[in-house]
Amino acid sequence: MRNLLLAGTTRGSVTPDTHEARRRQADAFTQSGDHDRAMALWEDVHSQTCSPEDGLNAAVAAFRCDKWETAWPLYENRYLRNPEGNLPAITCADTGAKIPHWTGGPPPRRLLIIAEQGLGDTFHFLRYVRRLIEEEVTVTLAEWPHLHPLLKSVHPQLRLTPRNKAVTAEAGDAFVRLMSLPLRMGIAAPYFDSPYLAARSSLARRLSKVIDPARCNIGLVWQGNPDHKQDLRRSIRLDDFALLAEREDCCLISLQHGHGQGQIQDVPFADRLVLPAGLDSGKASFLGTAALISQLDAIVTVDTATAHLAGAMGRKVLLLLHAPDPDWRWGASRNNTPWYPNTQLFRQSQQGDWSEPITRVAAAIASL
Repeated sequence: MRNLLLAGTTRGSVTPDTHEARRRQADAFTQSGDHDRAMALWEDVHSQTCSPEDGLNAAVAAFRCDKWETAWPLYENRYLRNPEGNLPAITCADTGAKIPHWTGGPPPRRLLIIAEQGLGDTFHFLRYVRRLIEEEVTVTLAEWPHLHPLLKSVHPQLRLTPRNKAVTAEAGDAFVRLMSLPLRMGIAAPYFDSPYLAARSSLARRLSKVIDPARCNIGLVWQGNPDHKQDLRRSIRLDDFALLAEREDCCLISLQHGHGQGQIQDVPFADRLVLPAGLDSGKASFLGTAALISQLDAIVTVDTATAHLAGAMGRKVLLLLHAPDPDWRWGASRNNTPWYPNTQLFRQSQQGDWSEPITRVAAAIASL
């Protein structure tokens, strides 16, 4: 295997052009679905270049192969790529004292956790936050304020502060990035103890008015954040759900936030789609979505924050994934996920073709 991966190189002759050629080969392995060879090649390239970008690619490849113990240390390269983001300490705004980076050992008594990347990543990794609090660590989570009302359901002792705001000495004795918690806590394998996000019961009762008790109520999400680099591949068009709209025993309810809502008026089954009000309204963002999700029989969605929200609530999720390189956390081939036991994965058999996985989703809905 190593001779194959190093084909065309000899001792002392490795050059930047050689590394670039091998990166292209690793990408080609990924696009052909040969994730084991992609992982081996990315790891070898990184061992020679020590480049954070190569290390991150090696981490993603290892995740897809379920090599969690290998992947988490390599995943630290995500912030090493940016010198400004690689902070050894945070300066407190009130005292000028330094809050050091928690890089290993037992957790400090007070820990500042800084959310990062997308909202789905926050929903995904909150399970580690709850476990830390249960282990009697005083946790302050820095996240966007509009999410705070929903995040309070994780644990009554969770402290919240605005993301990207200067912190005070009360924030913690050390800080860590949210997605570094599996490595710092020594929890390599995915786990799901129990649902850790919950809807407000009063809001759930109000939104239950859109539910049709005589039919199977299905929430739909078809569009992710258009700024995501994979969005053109992971998102679908609403009219791809036409097969679901043909089922008279189903009530289809839009959970779509923002982008993608403009497609509703253009589909022939627009009159079959229930459009609840108030699901994306500033301070209450995702509170309404969580409340409605708690009332549904299932959620059919592309890979978005809503998929993680529903999974974190323990709800039934039918998750559509593009091929051949969906997000790292879903692995390369399995049809379920240890992250969310009630989530089923429906992968494209052919890149760009959503008809086949949606046909399988329709069959799964029929079994509900």
